[in-house]
This record gives sequence, structure tokens and C-alpha cells, in this order.
Amino acid sequence: MKTILLIALTLCLSLSGYAQKKAKCTDKGLSADGTLPSVREQGLNVRKNRSKIPASPSTMTIQQLVKAKEETDLDFNKAVTVRGYVAHVKPGEVETCNCYKPDRLDVHIEVVSKEADKDNKNKYVIFEINPKLENTLGDAASLRSLEGHWVTFTGYLTYDYLHRGESYNRKHKPSNWRSTAWEVHPVTSFVVE
Repeated sequence: MKTILLIALTLCLSLSGYAQKKAKCTDKGLSADGTLPSVREQGLNVRKNRSKIPASPSTMTIQQLVKAKEETDLDFNKAVTVRGYVAHVKPGEVETCNCYKPDRLDVHIEVVSKEADKDNKNKYVIFEINPKLENTLGDAASLRSLEGHWVTFTGYLTYDYLHRGESYNRKHKPSNWRSTAWEVHPVTSFVVE
């Protein structure tokens, strides 16, 4: 009888999705429990984990990124070159695109269009270097030297829908820490002025 109950319980859990198989860490990322995130988030993660150097990026301004509020306002397949003033550089947080591994963090770069905005988090546009490109471009500690400089970044547009509610151009809240959900992620190269 105990064996039948155990088999029935195992079958119920399997059918209800609670017994998901642990997945391998790929560009699609992993959730904190080791399973694949939603299909939409897998697509976002693949975009964040690009490493191909773009051949002919378009020039874009910080203001154009801030003006774009919706996912449909820009093309996330587009490579761009953007000039901005670096306010802060720090390690990112654990997230699904890096399989929740604390030793695989993006470099998080907060960029503004004017030096006077360097302490205004509602003006920050986020630029990120993924772990694949850190060996070439540097890690958070070595890139802190970018702070206080004008830098021209090249990389890919990404709409990080997970941060829509934290973006000042969508909702004016004191807790916002960025101006837009649009990012340059990944940064594939940069030039310091």
C-alpha cells in the first residue's frame, strides 16, 4: 500500500510540473532552482549573452534610449554605438542569464547624458558587460577607472522587461534606479575619451 501511495504521489508531482528536471547552464540561463526560466526570459537571456562583435553599429544617443519606453520602440537585434558619461561601475547581481552563479556576474555600468546627472539614479541608462566578454573588456574592479569619464560604447540593444517597473520613464517613483528598461547589453567594446 505504501508503495502504491509513493508511486501515485511521484506521478502527481511529475504531472503538475513540480518535479522539473535540472537543466544545464546555457545562454538561455537557469532559474535559482536550476530549472529553465520562462520562454520569454530565455529569449532575453540569449540576447544578454551575445558575444559576437557587431560589424556596422548605428549611432544612438542616451536621450533616444531614455525616450524609448516600450519594448516595441526600438529593435533589440540592433547593434549601436552610444556616447555617455560613466557615473558608476559595479558588479551585477546573480540573475537567470548567468544561471544564478555568484562567480558569473555582469559588469553593471550606469551611464548618463550629462556629467551633472551623475548622482541622479533616475537618469541612469544601464550598460552591461557579460561574463563572456570580461576577459577582453575587464571586470567590475578594473573598469571602475571608467567612472568620471566620457566613454563611447558599442554593443547590442536589449529591452530588459524585468526592470520596466523600476524605470523612471515608465513610472515616476522615488525607488526607481534607472531611466529606462532599454540597455546596451552586452557591451562588446568601448573607447575612453
